[in-house]
Amino acid sequence: MSSQVGAYINPFPNTFRRTAEIPRPVWVIIDTHEDSLVDGWFDFADYAPQAADPAYYRWESLPAGRHNGSSDISFSDGHVEQHKWVDGRTIVPVKRVWQGGPAVPYSKDVGWLRQQCAP
Repeated sequence: MSSQVGAYINPFPNTFRRTAEIPRPVWVIIDTHEDSLVDGWFDFADYAPQAADPAYYRWESLPAGRHNGSSDISFSDGHVEQHKWVDGRTIVPVKRVWQGGPAVPYSKDVGWLRQQCAP
């Protein structure tokens, strides 16, 4: 599992000390692909200035797809969702070696996850 509280939508200004400070439910824990576990962060290259442009979308860490192409995602308000990934580039087979994330321009999955981040 990896955690995030909006850290890479804007690098580090969104540090929350209390739940009440979070403006809306954002994702906190995501089920991470076995081959992209590195450091406890889940990155999807959202920190580059051009990252808001869907042409530059990419996964740095890969979400798991072991639940029939879905990942379990926990949110700051305590609810959990099993999110079904819709872009075939998101689901990568397990190879038991580290896999960096692929470039996925215009990915609906990256777009959806961006919407779940703190503003």
